[in-house]
Amino acid sequence: MKIRETPYISKRVDVGDIITSSKFAIGHLTHGQTDILVGGSRKLCDDFDRSRAKGKYVVISAKMVTDPYGMDSWPDGWYVTAKRLNSDMKDDGLGEVISFYQYFLNGDASYGLIKEVTVIGEMEQRFV
Repeated sequence: MKIRETPYISKRVDVGDIITSSKFAIGHLTHGQTDILVGGSRKLCDDFDRSRAKGKYVVISAKMVTDPYGMDSWPDGWYVTAKRLNSDMKDDGLGEVISFYQYFLNGDASYGLIKEVTVIGEMEQRFV
């Protein structure tokens, strides 16, 4: 793992980036999914958690998607899934999984959009 001396704001994160955002606190439970959709309006929030705003997450998936929840109402866009790291900045297998869009290609959605996140480091995935 490499922690950056100077964190930076990213409009398109990639797998392995270690990220944080105050907007992670605003969560939305998704239809039977195991991850929590974060970002958007507090008015629509049904899973607010201040600890997510201070948490550090490693991006485990970042890709262009079409309708990730199978609801025919989501626009196409850059979709990010990240896993929470423990206090030692390690993945202990117990971390909460969040997801969000960084941008939409067509249309918009009332929640799930975080245009900019702070990248504080990078991790490599290794298979043993």
